[in-house]
Amino acid sequence: MTAGIYLLLFLLCFYVYLSYLLYKLLIRNSKVSLIASANWTGEQTRNFLFIFLFFCHISRIASLIILTYLDIRYGEIDYNTLLLFPNFYFNLILLKTAPTYLFLSSFTIIILFWSQVYYASILVSTPHLQSFYVLVNVVVHVANFVFACLAYLTRAFYNYIYYNYILESVIDYLIAVAFLYYGFKVTNKLREKSKGNIKKSSIIKRILSLAIIMFIILSLKGIYSFWCFVKDANFSSSYFDLPTCDAIVYFLSECIPSVLIIYTFQSHKEKNQTLHFEHTTPLCSETFDPYNLKFKKRKTKKMDV
Repeated sequence: MTAGIYLLLFLLCFYVYLSYLLYKLLIRNSKVSLIASANWTGEQTRNFLFIFLFFCHISRIASLIILTYLDIRYGEIDYNTLLLFPNFYFNLILLKTAPTYLFLSSFTIIILFWSQVYYASILVSTPHLQSFYVLVNVVVHVANFVFACLAYLTRAFYNYIYYNYILESVIDYLIAVAFLYYGFKVTNKLREKSKGNIKKSSIIKRILSLAIIMFIILSLKGIYSFWCFVKDANFSSSYFDLPTCDAIVYFLSECIPSVLIIYTFQSHKEKNQTLHFEHTTPLCSETFDPYNLKFKKRKTKKMDV
C-alpha cells in the first residue's frame, strides 16, 4: 500500500474518534434540561450543530471506507486512469462531494446563529432569517442532485465534474466571508458589553479565532477547487497521488474545523442552572443578553427606590 492509502486509513480512524467525541457530547447534553424558547437558544443551536456534525462524520466515514477499498483493490487510482473511465470518475466525485456539502451546511448553522445574535443586538427583527438559511441550503443540495441526475442521463460526466468544482469553490468563498463578517460583528457587540469581564473576554477570543481560522481554511479550499476547475481537474496529479491529496484536503477542510467547533462550542461546565434569556453565546454556558435586559432591570429598580 502507498503512503496515500495509509493517510486515508489514519484519517478514517480520526473521523471515528471525532464521531465518538460528538456522540459523548450529545449524550451529556441530552441530560441537560431543555430551555423553553420560541426561537433558537445557544443550547439548542449547540445540540443541533453536534447532531448535524455527527451525521456529517458518519457520511464521510462511509465515503472513506469505500474510497480506501477502491484504492487498495485497484492499486491506487490515478488521474490518468480516471480519464479513461468517465463514468467511474463521475461516481467517484459524487462519493467524495456528498459529505463535503453536508459539512458546508453544518458551517452555515454557526453563521445563522451568529447573524441572529448580531441582528438581535442591534434591535433588527429577522423573523425569516432562519427560513432563508434553510431554503438556501435546500436549494443548493437539490440543484446539485438535479445536475447530477441530468449529467448521468445525458452521459455528460465531465460537465458535472467541472460544475461541481466551480460550485464548491463559490460556496467555500461565500461561507468564508460570512464567517469573517459575522464573527467580527458579534465580537464587537460582545466587547461593548464585556467591560473588562474576563469570561466574556475569553469568549470574544474564541469567536474571533474560529471566524479567522475558518475564513483562512475555506478560502484556501476555494482556491484549490477553483484551481481544479481551471486546470482541468488535474491539480492533484501534479504534486500528490489522489489518496494523498484527498487525505490532505479532508484533514484541512473538515477535521480541523470539526476540532475547533467541538472545542469552541462544548460547555466547559455542567449547566445545572437555567438560562433565562433568548440568546446565549454559542461558546459556553455564559448568557449573552443582546437587549441588555439585566442592566435595564437594575436601572429601573434604582429609579423606583
